[in-house]
Amino acid sequence: MKAAPGRRATIGETTKSYIRRQVIKGAFKTAKAVHQYLNGLGYTIGYSGALKLLKSMNFRAKIKAKKPLLSKQHKERRLAWAMAHKDWTTDDWRRMVFSDETKVNVFGSDGCKYYWSRPDDVKCFKYSKIG
Repeated sequence: MKAAPGRRATIGETTKSYIRRQVIKGAFKTAKAVHQYLNGLGYTIGYSGALKLLKSMNFRAKIKAKKPLLSKQHKERRLAWAMAHKDWTTDDWRRMVFSDETKVNVFGSDGCKYYWSRPDDVKCFKYSKIG
């Protein structure tokens, strides 16, 4: 029986299976975390190799949407507050102070946040906390 042509896989199936489970669980949130884990095990793999490994496992990096997670109760409270204040005059609004601790960046943004997902995943955390 002839051996299969080409180079042998550097990373074994057991290690790949462990990485797959950790990414799904959320323990490895970034490719950098996978890269550091593999280097800790003694594999000489670069960051781009870790990216290729994740892509070969059918994971894709997707951008988290910057939206607050609103429950039904949050929506009801917001609507009740809006209905209670719908008849306010301009003078009433001038006396109102909103102290919601909004974060404002002076120079640029904090960039995008990503999450790893597979096309067949149903449950994924695709929202990031604002601020």
